[in-house]
Amino acid sequence: MKSLFEKNYDRVVIRAYASMKRVKFSALLGAIRAMGADYLVVADNDHSPCITAKKEWVGSGVAGVQPQRIRVVVEEIEGWYAAGLDLENMVRLRTVFPVNTDGLTKEEFNDLVPERFDSRIDFMMEILKVFSLDSARGRNASFDYFLRKEGLVQSPVKAAGERDS
Repeated sequence: MKSLFEKNYDRVVIRAYASMKRVKFSALLGAIRAMGADYLVVADNDHSPCITAKKEWVGSGVAGVQPQRIRVVVEEIEGWYAAGLDLENMVRLRTVFPVNTDGLTKEEFNDLVPERFDSRIDFMMEILKVFSLDSARGRNASFDYFLRKEGLVQSPVKAAGERDS
């Protein structure tokens, strides 16, 4: 996705914030806002009752985060990774993910990591090498929605298994 954002922005930096203390994350966002730069905070839904509740939870401990800058992945980011593997690459990597990955959990993803990988992160990096944007958009509605909402793609795609009428 970084390359898609780079078409619209001069500089794109992706920062993992999950392991950051909220005070440090608040300071980082403050610095970004002070520069007049745009930002997005992307968070897993993690079984929250609704998107609004998750946005409120994310914003509750982070000073100055703007709710309109929060995007929520349904259900978890691992579903986006899994969706990006087309059938050919699932065979090549010796794994099988469901056709629709919207509800795929971290635990389900971890159970499908082939034993030949040292860690789930190694496997995720391998997925990124062969990631198919079209496959991901068709297999995960949350991913497709995110791309369209951010203006990174224009047209909707058919969900996996959907036919022409």
